[in-house]
Formats: sequence, structure tokens, C-alpha cells
Amino acid sequence: KDFLTKEFICELPGVETPIHASAQNEFLIADAKWFTPDYGYAGKMMVGPIAEVTVRSLARALTNGLDDTTAGLFSFDSGATGGFATLAYAPRVWRVALYGTDAALELNGHEKLSFTPREGEAWVKEFPKTDIEHAELAAFAAAITGGPAYPLPVEEAIHGVAVFEAMIGAAASGSTYRVA
Repeated sequence: KDFLTKEFICELPGVETPIHASAQNEFLIADAKWFTPDYGYAGKMMVGPIAEVTVRSLARALTNGLDDTTAGLFSFDSGATGGFATLAYAPRVWRVALYGTDAALELNGHEKLSFTPREGEAWVKEFPKTDIEHAELAAFAAAITGGPAYPLPVEEAIHGVAVFEAMIGAAASGSTYRVA
């Protein structure tokens, strides 16, 4: 099911944004309800768990034995698909884009969120610069010292590990792996 359609609209503070209602939660970064300290988690919140992965990983530029070019295709339980690419030797660019039949949502860096609807007004929302690694470590430290629970449920952290394990297997074998 396409989550960027009119029937899936829910609210971010002050704006109407097409985010699946299941993405609404209490884990806030700035005032956008679908961001979490672990941005990889945001996709799962919106389209469900990853069911299978196909990955290709190569050493194109580095000569130290590590792969520097990795691309993946994810199939989610919901039927949605997602793509992933990382280039270890290129200048650092961080971008997440979500495309639906009625809109596109794009996060460039961690500070600029753009919404482009098929019809109606587009918008851009700027967020303050955030040290996300520090925010993750602070959330973890608070959780282990009796503060608020870490904002990533254990079962979803386990799913994330299972996804990485499937990615490693898929890259090594050149095939598609189901996520355990």
C-alpha cells in the first residue's frame, strides 16, 4: 500500500504531511514526529518491516580490502520497495527520499525536509543542526541510568540486526535473502 496518498495523511505540528499513521509516536527529533535518533528506523515505521534484501557491494576506489560502493533493494512486508546506496569514498552526503503516488518527501542532511505534492503547495522545513551521534549516545545513557526508555524498541533493534545479517549474506552470494 502506498503510504504517500491522501488517505494516509496525518499531522506534523503546523503542517499536513503524508506519513502513515503508524509513524506517529512519542520519539521526537525537533518537532517532526516521524524522525527518531536512528533514522534507519524511520522507514520501518512508515512502511513496515523489511522482508527481503538484494545487495551488491564492491571495492571500486579503495585499495584496503573494504567495499566502498554498496547498493541494495529492500522489499517490505507491506509490498513497498526501497533502495539504499552508500559510497564510502565519496564526499559525505546524507539523503532520504520517500516517493508515493501523491507526494514526495525528502530529507537532505538532517536539517532540511522538503515535501512536494502532486497537487497543492510544496513546503520546506528547516531543523537546527543536530549532532545525531551525540543524541543517540545521550538517549542510551539516559535509558541505562533509569531515565526514559531508549526510543528504539528492542524487537525493532533485533529486526535491524537481522536486516544487516541478510544484507551481508545477499552481498556475499549475489542473491536475494529473506530477513529472519
